[in-house]
Amino acid sequence: MNLLTDPFIPIQLGGSIKKISLQAILCGEQTGDLCLPRDDMELACLQLFAAITQVCFTPENKKALLLRLKQSLTREEYQSGIAGKESWFDLNHPETPFMQTRGVQAKEATSLDKLMAGVADGTNKPFVNPVGLVQGLCGGCVAIALFNTANNCPSLGGGFKGSLRGSTPITQLIKGPDLRQTIWLNVLHQETLNKVMPWYQDTLDQVPNYIDPVKAGDNLFACQIGLTRGLLWQPAHFELLPANKQARCSLCGEASLL
Repeated sequence: MNLLTDPFIPIQLGGSIKKISLQAILCGEQTGDLCLPRDDMELACLQLFAAITQVCFTPENKKALLLRLKQSLTREEYQSGIAGKESWFDLNHPETPFMQTRGVQAKEATSLDKLMAGVADGTNKPFVNPVGLVQGLCGGCVAIALFNTANNCPSLGGGFKGSLRGSTPITQLIKGPDLRQTIWLNVLHQETLNKVMPWYQDTLDQVPNYIDPVKAGDNLFACQIGLTRGLLWQPAHFELLPANKQARCSLCGEASLL
C-alpha cells in the first residue's frame, strides 16, 4: 500500500463509509468526514495529511497558499508534487517501508496492541482493554497508528525513544469548511518557514530518518533537523509482519490486512 496513491482514508458521506485516496481529497474529486473508531486516530490522520501535503506541496508564499485554499490541485500538479517521494510512503517497500526499519531484532513478535495508545500500557487494565484487543490492522489503519505513535504518544518504554515533540505534546489544528481546506489551513508557506526555521533552505534535501537512519552515538541539534525529517521522524524501530491468516482489521473492519 502506498499512502500517496492508494485509497486508505475512511470517509463517511451520505450515511455510507468508503475509503478514498489523498489525491482524491486534494484534487477535489471526493470529500466527506473522517470516520475512524478512535478520536486520537482521527487527529493523527489529519496530522498525517498535513505532513504529507507540507512535504510534497509547500506553497511559495501567502498568495500561493490562499490559491490552494480556493482551488484544488490538478492531477498533473499532484503527480508533480509526489514525484520522487513515492517510496517514502510505501508500507511494503522492501528496504525502506513507511516509518519502519527492516531487520529489527527481537526475541518474539510484539502484539499490535503496542501501536494503540493506552491499550498496552500495562497488565492492570484487563477490564478496560482486554488482552489481544488489536489482532490485525489494514494498511491504512496501521499507517495512521505508526504516525500517531511516533508523534503523539509517550515513550513505549523498554528502550524505545519518545517523540521529538516530547512526552505529552499538545496539538492544535485549524478546521476549515471541508476536509481539503482543513488540510491546507494547517500547511505553512515557504516565506513563513524561512522566518521560523532559519535552517529551512539548508535542510531541504533531507529525507525521513527511516530512509536515512541516524548513526549510533550521533548528537543532533534542532537546527540540523529539516522540516521533512522532523515531520516524518520515527523515534522507534518497528517492522510490521504480514498477517498469517485471513482476518479483518480490528479497527475499521476491512478484510485485507497488511
